[in-house]
Amino acid sequence: MEQAGGTPDNVAHMTVFLKEEKLRDSVNKAWLKMFPDEHDRPARHAIKADLRSNNLFQIEVIAVL
Repeated sequence: MEQAGGTPDNVAHMTVFLKEEKLRDSVNKAWLKMFPDEHDRPARHAIKADLRSNNLFQIEVIAVL
């Protein structure tokens, strides 16, 4: 997104796929750091999923540039 001229301010929606539910707290910490303003955060879904290889999480981002 950075190469296309975007920033986290351009994120409209994120889906986070988690291998294990216990990873949710770690993801939330990063989420709050990236989007500290509770009144200006993109939509988000977190879903437990069977991910390939040893991936612990996968993120899908929709941004408006």
